Amino acid sequence: MKIRNLVLSLTLAGLGLNQAAAQGTYPSAPPAGRHVGDGVRSVGDSSSYAASTPDVRPTEFRTTTPTGGYIDNETIVDMKMLAPTASHGTGANHYTQSASNSSSLGWFSTEALLWFGEKNRSPAMLTTAGTGVQAIAGANGVNTLFGGNDGSDRGLQPGYRVSWGMYLDDCEKVAVAGRVYGLFTTSSSEAANSDATTSIGLPVYNSATNNNDAFQVAFFDGGVNGRITGNASVESELQMFGSDSSLHLLLGRANDHRADLLVGYTYNRLKDSLGVGYTSTNNFTGDAIPDGTIFQGSDLFESTNEFHGGHIGVLSSVTRSKLSLSTLAKISFGNMHQTRRSSGSRTEEFNSVVTPTADGFYSPSSYGSSRDEFAFIPELGIKLGYAVRDNLDFTVGYTFMFWSSVAMAGDQVGGAFDPASVTAGGVITRPPASDVSDSFWMQGIDLGLNWRF
Repeated sequence: MKIRNLVLSLTLAGLGLNQAAAQGTYPSAPPAGRHVGDGVRSVGDSSSYAASTPDVRPTEFRTTTPTGGYIDNETIVDMKMLAPTASHGTGANHYTQSASNSSSLGWFSTEALLWFGEKNRSPAMLTTAGTGVQAIAGANGVNTLFGGNDGSDRGLQPGYRVSWGMYLDDCEKVAVAGRVYGLFTTSSSEAANSDATTSIGLPVYNSATNNNDAFQVAFFDGGVNGRITGNASVESELQMFGSDSSLHLLLGRANDHRADLLVGYTYNRLKDSLGVGYTSTNNFTGDAIPDGTIFQGSDLFESTNEFHGGHIGVLSSVTRSKLSLSTLAKISFGNMHQTRRSSGSRTEEFNSVVTPTADGFYSPSSYGSSRDEFAFIPELGIKLGYAVRDNLDFTVGYTFMFWSSVAMAGDQVGGAFDPASVTAGGVITRPPASDVSDSFWMQGIDLGLNWRF
C-alpha cells in the first residue's frame, strides 16, 4: 500500500512540474491557455495575451481577429478592441457633427450668414402723391415709402459665424467650445426728389386738429400759386454681434448619433438706427412764407441693446455615411441694457440769411435714456453636412433667433405735432420721447465649412 501511494504521489508531482514548465515564469514568458489546446483568453489574464498552444479546433470554432485572420500562437490580442471605452463614430464639433469615423477631438468651422429680420416699425415718415395732391398718409392716392402699418423691409443682411471647440477627454464626454457671430452693418433707404411734378411729404399726426397731416417738402397745384420743390430721404441701419462659450456634456450616444447638453455664457449686441433728412424750397405764393425760403432738417434715432446672461441647450446629431444632420435648441436668460439716443436740427434760409432752430423735425435737439430689463434670447437651428474629405464637411443650415425685450429706433419716433410750427421758425411742441420696449427676430441661411483635427 505504501509503495502504491508513493508511486501515485510521484506521478502527480511529475504532472504538476510539466504544467509549470509549460507556463514558464510570467510576465517574462506568456501563460499557457487555461484549457489545453484552445488558446482562448480566460478572465483575469493581462490585456495583451499570446496563446502558446496551437489551436487545433476547426476554423468555424476559432476566434477571428479584427483584421479577419485567426488567433494562433503568434497573435497578440488587445482586449481594448473587445470593449472600447468610447465611440468616435459621431465625431465632435459644435453644431456640425462629423460624418466620418474620425477620432478627431477638435473642430473649427466658418460660415457665411444670409439673414433677414423683422421689418422696421415706425410711423409713416415719407410719402409721395401725384400733382395737386398733398402727401398726407392714409389719403387716397398717397403712397407711403417708409414706415406705417406695413413697416419697411430691411432687406437681406450678410454676416459670419466662427465656431471652435475641443474635447477634454478621449471618451468625448466633456468639451469646451466657443462661437463668434455677427451681421455686417447694412442700410436700407427710401428717397424722393421732385421738381413739384409730384408731391413729397413728411407725415405727422396734427395735435391741433387731431388729424393726419404732413409737412409738404414738394407740392404743385397746377400752376395757380406756384410750386414747392425739394427732396427727402429716410435711411435705417442694423448691426448685430454675438459671442458665447459653452461646456458640452454628453447626454447619450450610439454609433451613429449623439446628444450633448450645452451650458455657458452669452453676450449679444443689437444696434438699430433711423435717420431722415430733407431740403425744401418754397416758391408757393398761396401761403404766408416768403418765396425762395429754403428749409433744411435732419433727425437721427439710435438704440443699442447689450445682453449678458447664461444659456442652456441641447445639441444633437445623426450621421449616415458621408451625411450628417445636426439640430440645436438653445435659450439664453439675462440682463438687457437698453440705450436710446436721438438728435435733430433744422435751419431756415432766406436771402442768404440762415436761421437755426433748437430741434429737428421728428426729434428734439438731443435726447438720451437707458434702462435694464430681464430678457431671453432663444436660438433654433438645423444643419445638414456632407463630408467632402475625412476631416472636412460642407454644411448648409437654417437659424432662427428671437430677442424678447429690445429698444428699436423706429419706436422712438413720435410724429405727433402741428406741422405749421415747422415753418414758423420756432420750437416744435411735441409729446415726450417714447421709451417703448419691443421684441425682434431674425432668421436665415448658413453656408459653411467644418474642419476636424
